[in-house]
Amino acid sequence: MQQRWHRLPIVGRLLVATGIALLVAALVMVMITAREEASDIRSDLRHRLDQELETLPGTLAEAVVIGDFSTLQQMLDRYTTRPLVTEVQFRDIKGITLHSKNVLVTGSAPAWFLRLFGHDDVQGVASVTVGGREYGQLYLTLSPRPLADRAWAHLLKHMGILLLAIAINFIGTWMVLRLKPAGRPEVSEATEAFNEIAATVDANQSQLLQSEAQLRQHTLQLQPANATEAERKNVPTHLSGRILVVEDNPTNRKVVAAMLDRLGLQVMVAENGQQGLDAAMLDPGPDLILMDVQMPIMDGHTATRRIRAWESTEGRPRLPIIALTADAYEKDRKAAMAAGMDDFIAKPIDLNTLAHLLDRWLRTGKGSAVTPMQTATSAVSAEPTHVVFDEARMLDQIGGERTIARMMLQSAMQDMPPYLDRVEQAFQRADWKEVQHIVHSMKGLMFQIGALRIAEQFKAADKRLKAGERITIDQVHEWRGELAELIAALGNWLD
Repeated sequence: MQQRWHRLPIVGRLLVATGIALLVAALVMVMITAREEASDIRSDLRHRLDQELETLPGTLAEAVVIGDFSTLQQMLDRYTTRPLVTEVQFRDIKGITLHSKNVLVTGSAPAWFLRLFGHDDVQGVASVTVGGREYGQLYLTLSPRPLADRAWAHLLKHMGILLLAIAINFIGTWMVLRLKPAGRPEVSEATEAFNEIAATVDANQSQLLQSEAQLRQHTLQLQPANATEAERKNVPTHLSGRILVVEDNPTNRKVVAAMLDRLGLQVMVAENGQQGLDAAMLDPGPDLILMDVQMPIMDGHTATRRIRAWESTEGRPRLPIIALTADAYEKDRKAAMAAGMDDFIAKPIDLNTLAHLLDRWLRTGKGSAVTPMQTATSAVSAEPTHVVFDEARMLDQIGGERTIARMMLQSAMQDMPPYLDRVEQAFQRADWKEVQHIVHSMKGLMFQIGALRIAEQFKAADKRLKAGERITIDQVHEWRGELAELIAALGNWLD
């Protein structure tokens, strides 16, 4: 072997060594990526287990308290038909045990793959407690098998790409060693060999990086919702799915619907939490919900809690619910988490930010689990407040889509005067809750259309009202003057 190696010309040795190095490096990269995906799967499965153990006892509580074990057994049997659930068991304080098991069909991933990457079942236990009294223990087992099968398919795909790249490299090596170019042999061979190396390495590296990016897109935890500059240059535009927009402000509702249509998504709309709850239960229903928080009739938190209760009772998969609000501080994040929401996006809504957020949730079904973020409204408040209408900011937030801009401004010009009429009427009734709700809605709308000066005024008033303070009728009259100036500026832009 050593003699054969030394008989090869220097160019041949370089090509063979390059091919072997590329093979080893690519194998290592593929294995590392597979391990990272397995780690994400374990983390997601554990998070899913915690969620199930938090909600399931409440679902079973009534049957457990009255001792209706026949109904309880039916509920357990129905529960094991849910994705990833393999076994559930209830044992009451007297030792009576009810058990239900779902035998999953053997998947495509071989046993050695499951062992090597740690795709094991996860188990947990929770107490069924009602009124401070413990009635028994609930044991739950989840299986990663469907997710592991997907990871195995990813690994096969990337190994195939790797083998193809290596084959191309060695074919190039063989051709360089067998063909004899004209002229000085060593110079010609060196020139052709290094050209071959450069082309092969570039092609292989591009394919492997692209494959790795596609794989990571299925496993990477969602970053904070505000898009980075790199993300803003690569906005997803070919998403698929049905999105339910629950928003009481007509202009905001139209703007979000237009953004979703721009991204290629189907849109359902609802004007309050009750309508949103009803729409979520439709068949077919939405794939994801964008839920405003402050709404009349039923707010977004209440609607979300009722959707979660319905999912638990009916054995439905968890529907991603993303909060929409003009308030995006830590206390708002905690309130969203407590209500059962999955993620958070601040108003004014930025098209790029929304696109990347939806891309992650619709493709992977997982996101950042409501991580703290620097909000869009906080960034806006740092701007000078003397600007009546900031065209550049308005267009930047909607991705420069002037069609959306015209629709948004025309709708806002129609909506703004009636909103102030409602403020005055609520003021006369001393209905400060309604005053605060309308001011809050106007704050988000003004930031969305780039009306920074009056947006800051509504923001300050909203803060005072939430603190229990009052505004004066003179303040409302000042807003009318501000709106008249704003409407004139918007009319000039539209003309």
